[in-house]
Amino acid sequence: MVEDPGALNFLAPLVDMLIEQDVSLVIFGVGVGARQLSERGYLVIQPPSEQDAEKILRAYGCNLLIIGTCEDKHTPAFGLVRAARLAGIQTLGVVDAAVNAQFRFRGSSDVPLAHVPDWMIVPDEATADAFDQLGFPRDRISIVGHPARDLARRRSQSLRLAVDDGCHARTQDKYRIVFVSELSDGLDQGQYTRSKDYTLMGRGNSSARTAIVAEELLDALSALRDHHGINSTLVLRLHPKQAKSDLGALSDEFDEVSIGGDPLEVVATSDLVVGMTSMLLLQASDMGLNCLSILPREQEKAWLPDVALGVIPSVTERSSLRVALLNLLLSYPESGIAQESLETRPDAVAAMMAFIVDIHAHGSPNVRG
Repeated sequence: MVEDPGALNFLAPLVDMLIEQDVSLVIFGVGVGARQLSERGYLVIQPPSEQDAEKILRAYGCNLLIIGTCEDKHTPAFGLVRAARLAGIQTLGVVDAAVNAQFRFRGSSDVPLAHVPDWMIVPDEATADAFDQLGFPRDRISIVGHPARDLARRRSQSLRLAVDDGCHARTQDKYRIVFVSELSDGLDQGQYTRSKDYTLMGRGNSSARTAIVAEELLDALSALRDHHGINSTLVLRLHPKQAKSDLGALSDEFDEVSIGGDPLEVVATSDLVVGMTSMLLLQASDMGLNCLSILPREQEKAWLPDVALGVIPSVTERSSLRVALLNLLLSYPESGIAQESLETRPDAVAAMMAFIVDIHAHGSPNVRG
């Protein structure tokens, strides 16, 4: 069951492998995730109503239900989980990040694990720890890495060679900067609007997290141009669920707006990738590109593992932002991180497949209330 792009980043490569191995699949989906998977050529059908779900799951001969998480508190995925349990079918949840763990399976209730599946796949220790602290059994969690990060590492060399073989991103003494936008809402709406903890305020015209960060970036680049002669072409890379109008008049202050197509190709042409806590920022870092995370408050560093660890530099104050931008641009390309060898890392999709096989070996888990 797919809905949001974040979960699709995890699930789409698994779908590819399952089909390659002739595993029979029925793909339920709604929203952007369903559309993106359909564009890959797969048949995606609307999920059944909860009243019909148990009967339909039995009719398909389903023996494992896999769901992602989404921003919809009333997602049909929760009804599918309840129906699967009634039918004695095991359930597996895929979570792409630690942020908002307490809201992922809460739905409209006040219980963080109200709709949690029997098993869970997560990308890292931080996400496993978050669910462990909520009371989910640690021995039912598999830490596999992230398929989207594996993809970025695999494609890094060919994408960057293509850029080097052509005209470099920097033309006419201008640096090419890509700003990776995000939605200013989510499972916990209060996390994405201005609060007393904010150390970045933007221009004071908006309370939305993304708009505040975009204003700070635009003004910092303007100051670098005026005081240091640093000229740049600024590209707005929209989130898959965003429209250009979502940022209002701010969109017109960018030199280019990018939506659709291959996001890795977009960031590969840049001298610097700037974002907040998105997967694309992680992927850009994995490709060895210059990256910077701009955050309106200190506590958000924990939302992205590479920011928390300092692998991706981050700033939370206006004065630090201008210094960081200047240093990263003037040090290009030496400041980009070295790409880690794929041979030293486990493959996330293979790890997911191994966990699924292991689930079958265990038999049906005990149903938790």
